[in-house]
Amino acid sequence: MAFYPLQAKHPEIYKPLTECLEQKGIHVFDVKAEAMIVPNTLETVISVKYGNDYLQETRFSMSKDELAVPIEQNKALLAFLEKTAESCRKATEDEYQAFMSLNQRKR
Repeated sequence: MAFYPLQAKHPEIYKPLTECLEQKGIHVFDVKAEAMIVPNTLETVISVKYGNDYLQETRFSMSKDELAVPIEQNKALLAFLEKTAESCRKATEDEYQAFMSLNQRKR
C-alpha cells in the first residue's frame, strides 16, 4: 500500500483542506497530505501529517460511493478537514511555545 500526494490523487479534497488550513493561519507546506487506495476494498484513506517531522497525523477513510458525493455535501469529510486544521494549528502553537520557552531558559 502506497500513499500518493493528495493534490494529485484527489484535488477536489485537497483544495478545501488548504482553505481550512489557511483560515487557521497554517501554510500548506506545514502539512503532508496524502491519499491511499486500500487494495481489494476500493476504500480511500486520507492522511494528513503535521508537527515536528510530521509525527502527528489524522486519517479519514472513505468508500468509493462516499467519494462520489460532492465535497460540500459530505459533512463527515468537511468535519474531518476542519478538525485536522484545528489540530494542526494547536500543534504549531504548542511547538512554538515550547521553542520559545527553551530559548528563554538559555538566556
